[in-house]
Amino acid sequence: SSARDWLATYLSNYDGSILLVSHDISLLTKSVNSIAEINGETLIQYVSCNYDKYLVDKEFRAKSALAEYERNVKEAARLQEFVDKYGASATKASAAQSRVKMIEKMRKEGKLDPPPLSVTAKRMKPSLQLPDPPKGIGEKLLSLVGADIGYDGEPLAKGVDLTINRGMKLILRGPNGA
Repeated sequence: SSARDWLATYLSNYDGSILLVSHDISLLTKSVNSIAEINGETLIQYVSCNYDKYLVDKEFRAKSALAEYERNVKEAARLQEFVDKYGASATKASAAQSRVKMIEKMRKEGKLDPPPLSVTAKRMKPSLQLPDPPKGIGEKLLSLVGADIGYDGEPLAKGVDLTINRGMKLILRGPNGA
């Protein structure tokens, strides 16, 4: 819409800081130049990028973290294989011990821990569990007789008679802000 385009242009040209929370991908792509992602208890900042670049960078970061983890696990397995093969050998015992220390160092540095979900997760999958709705209070849910409806003391409609019964489906239509 033209209002959305105007807002995106205004925000992208604004010379200041803005915290924008939106589900509108087009608005995010056109108007932001840095993104801070909160995932779990982790804050990841993507500086100097719009939404499209953020998605590419996030995917790259996830693939890089997984590849590094897999390389580290493979290296630890190679070192462990040497230890298992030559650990009891009198001539290679010191070399085996050195490799044990290398594996321990990798563990201490977290190199053998899988990357956190905040880096590798594709998308957060929210879960919403609502309690069962309360039991009904009767057939008639709302009844207005001769009501004036409006705001700020200005009635939009006068003398309204309205009854809303259980099971009715209603629509209130009007422009935003009405």
